[in-house]
Amino acid sequence: LAPAPVVAGVVATDTGQAPRFRASQVRFSAVPVSPGAMPLGRGGRGAGGRANDDFTFEAAMLAEPAYLRVTPPGGWFVKSVMADGRDITDVPLTLEPGTRLDGLRVVLTETSSSLSGSVRDDRGEIVLDATVVVFPDDEARWTPQSRFIATARPDTTGRFALAGLPASPAYRIIAVQGLESGQANDPEFLATVRDRAERLSLNEGETKAVDLKLRP
Repeated sequence: LAPAPVVAGVVATDTGQAPRFRASQVRFSAVPVSPGAMPLGRGGRGAGGRANDDFTFEAAMLAEPAYLRVTPPGGWFVKSVMADGRDITDVPLTLEPGTRLDGLRVVLTETSSSLSGSVRDDRGEIVLDATVVVFPDDEARWTPQSRFIATARPDTTGRFALAGLPASPAYRIIAVQGLESGQANDPEFLATVRDRAERLSLNEGETKAVDLKLRP
């Protein structure tokens, strides 16, 4: 029954200018490292929170290893989450019940890498019923709600588009059919398709076109 641990800090932009969105549009959540954990916060509510009007925030966490995930408004992306000069964006936090971690700085950016392209079958024809999965080659980043994993489906013209992936020289990308909800974040699934997926690199702010062949 001890109070949940709390993280607190401020939301800023990478340009140093005042954000052009409402602070309440920035949401925080605690995602347990162990999938079976129960994300309960203070008063039995879900862990997490929203930024205050002055862009400070205080978010309930879990009393076990968990990732702090930040959901910014549309068109904005997480660049970093800093604590005492250390980047903890993708680092699990282990906090004791009733403790606080102050001084976090969440940096948001409008600069984004983007991908677009099409999916084709063996005959070279456009495939609409497919899912494109982008994921890191490094399985250490196959974590719950990882920033490095994204999916997209072709639109009615056969084109897919993705934005917001962090820069990395070591992505994999594949187009498949029959993907179940949440399966793209399943390490077992990613392990089975990694060797058949194409390699992909993305620089910060880069726009890249990729045409994919449907994989069985």
